[in-house]
Amino acid sequence: MTTAAFPTLPAGAVLAAVLPLAAGAAMSPLVLVLQVRQLLAPARGLARAWAFLLGTAVITLVWLGLGLAAGDLLPPRATGPDPVAATLHLAVAALLVSLGAANLLRAAPGLAVAPPPPSSVRAASPWSAFRLGLGAMAANLSSLALFLPAVQDLARSSLGAADRVGLSALLVGFTLLPALLPPCLVLASGRRGEQMLERVGRWLNSHQRQVSAVLCFLFAALLTINGLARL
Repeated sequence: MTTAAFPTLPAGAVLAAVLPLAAGAAMSPLVLVLQVRQLLAPARGLARAWAFLLGTAVITLVWLGLGLAAGDLLPPRATGPDPVAATLHLAVAALLVSLGAANLLRAAPGLAVAPPPPSSVRAASPWSAFRLGLGAMAANLSSLALFLPAVQDLARSSLGAADRVGLSALLVGFTLLPALLPPCLVLASGRRGEQMLERVGRWLNSHQRQVSAVLCFLFAALLTINGLARL
C-alpha cells in the first residue's frame, strides 16, 4: 500500500493507542491459572512453565504475523476520522460484551490450581505443557479481541521498521505477561514465590468468571469510546 498521500502519525501517538490494548491483552486469568498449575506440578515445574510460555508465544507470534499482514492490506491510518479503525473497535467491543456476558452466565466450575499427580512421565513432560500453552492462547478470545485492534493500529501507522519492530515486541511482551511473570517470580523468590502464586491462583480460580467478565466489560467500554472518537 502507498502512504505518500496520508499524513503519518508519530510513534508516540501510535504507542498511546496501542499500549492500553496491549495491557488489556495481558489480563488473562485463564492463562495465569494454567501457568500456575505448571509451576505447582509435582515434578519439572519450571521446565513445564517455560514450555507453556513457549506455546503461548508461538500463538501470539502467529496472531502478530496475521494481524500485520491483514493490516497492510487496509488504508493507512491518518490524522482525523478513521472509519476502518472505528468499525473494528466497535465490532470488537460488541464481541467483548458477549464474552463478558457468557462468563457471567456460565455455571461451570473453575480450573483447579493444584494439579493432580501425573499418571505417567509423558503427562509431566514439557511437551504436554507446550501443547497446553498452544491451546490456551489459541482459545483466549478476550486477549485476541484486544490484540488485533492494537496490531491494526500498528500495521496502518506507516512507522519505520525500527519503530514497528519495537512496538511489536512491546505488544507481544505485554500479551505474554500472564505466562512470563510466574516462572520469573519463582526464579527470583523460590518457594516464597510459589506460595504467593498459589494464593493468587486459588483466588483467581474461585473468581475467574467474574474477573474475566469485568475485564471484558471494561475494555469493551474503552474500545467503544475509541471507536466513536474515530468516526
